[in-house]
Amino acid sequence: MASAFLFDDYYQLTGDLSLVTLDLTFGSNGQSPNYSVYLDDTALPNLVHCGVSKKNIRVGNNMNLNGKVLTVVGELVDIAGTDDTLTLNMAVKGGKTDLIKNYRVITTTGDRAPVSLTVRFTN
Repeated sequence: MASAFLFDDYYQLTGDLSLVTLDLTFGSNGQSPNYSVYLDDTALPNLVHCGVSKKNIRVGNNMNLNGKVLTVVGELVDIAGTDDTLTLNMAVKGGKTDLIKNYRVITTTGDRAPVSLTVRFTN
């Protein structure tokens, strides 16, 4: 098993009605993600056992996200015929500053990298 993609931190909100979005970009061709995204205990629509990268996922507005927790859980699998490098790029946008995390791990064919990303929204 490859190293895990782990993150747990706070995200500063602006307190207004502006939109907060999430971008998730998993690997390259031949790398297979399987992940789900939750806001507190509620799955975001069309993001349970998702198998593709997604951008501009609407999480909510700055005012209603205070105290909530965004969680991305799943795994990324290295498939035969790829370059044996698993990558994950995450961006949360719309708060006081953008939160951008880029992960990379060298693997061998068939390796699985667990994903556990947690963003705690706060004013």
